Parts: sequence; structure tokens; C-alpha cells
Amino acid sequence: MTMDYCFMRTDTGYDVIMLAVQSEQGHYDVYRLNDQLHSDTCLFKEDNPEKLRERVRSWCQEHLPDDMTMTSLSIKDNETSIFKKIKAFLLEKEIPYEMKRSSVYISQKYYDRYRDDLLKLTVP
Repeated sequence: MTMDYCFMRTDTGYDVIMLAVQSEQGHYDVYRLNDQLHSDTCLFKEDNPEKLRERVRSWCQEHLPDDMTMTSLSIKDNETSIFKKIKAFLLEKEIPYEMKRSSVYISQKYYDRYRDDLLKLTVP
């Protein structure tokens, strides 16, 4: 049985999604997914599944620009209306994001560009 892993933006710490696919030989081929959610180029191979997360994060730190690092906007747990406003704004601007617990994660590049607008939305 093969076991594949998907590392989302909050896993990598960068505005990128990575996929680790177990090969028939047992090692993992790691790919960076693009906007169409596929990639033909294997970035690296890893034999140990316990080291995958660490290797993916390390690859991102070494190869991706600083403006692709993820930054978070923390929102109070009970502020559902703020979450909805921020989500609508991000969808309207076509900004990739992830939500986790009481935070919204976007790349530093988009945060810098829309900082003032986003901060206005966080005020109830």
C-alpha cells in the first residue's frame, strides 16, 4: 500500500503546496504543485517518511523568496462575521489563503499589498 502526503501552505510555511508521492521503490518523490495543481518535475527524493515535513520546509526556505512566506491574521474565535468578510475579500482579490483555527494565512507578498484593507476588516 502506498502512502502519499500533501503539505499545505501552513505546513510548508510558504505560499506553496507540495506533494510527496511514494514510488514503487519505496522512496518519496516530492513535487511543487502549481496553480493547476500538478507538476512534472520531481524536486527531490526522500526515503524516510518521518523526515518529509522537515525536508519540505528546508527546501522551501532554500529555494523560495521571502515574500512567499506565510503570515497570519489572528481573529477572535467568536468573530464569525470577520472571518466571512476576510474570506470574501480574499476570494474577490483571488488571493490564495488557508484558514486554521482562529487565523487566516496568506503570503507576505499579498499581506504587504493589502495590509491596510485587511486590518480594517479585522475590526468588528
